Amino acid sequence: MDIKGIIDDVVSKVRSDENFKEKFFDDPTTALEETFDINLPNEHIDPIVEGVKAKLNLEKVDDMLGNVKKFF
Repeated sequence: MDIKGIIDDVVSKVRSDENFKEKFFDDPTTALEETFDINLPNEHIDPIVEGVKAKLNLEKVDDMLGNVKKFF
């Protein structure tokens, strides 16, 4: 699976599983390794973690902008 696919899967899991979400934000490397059976060096896992966080933040900003548009 490509990195984008892994990021999409992790984002979906974060959205749907509160326990995983907590584990991911506490210790993302361990959460990925245990949940998705990923065993890679940190230099390969770090871009996945950053991609997941970026996508989640982008969605949060998009939601906030959508709420602001309601006022206009």
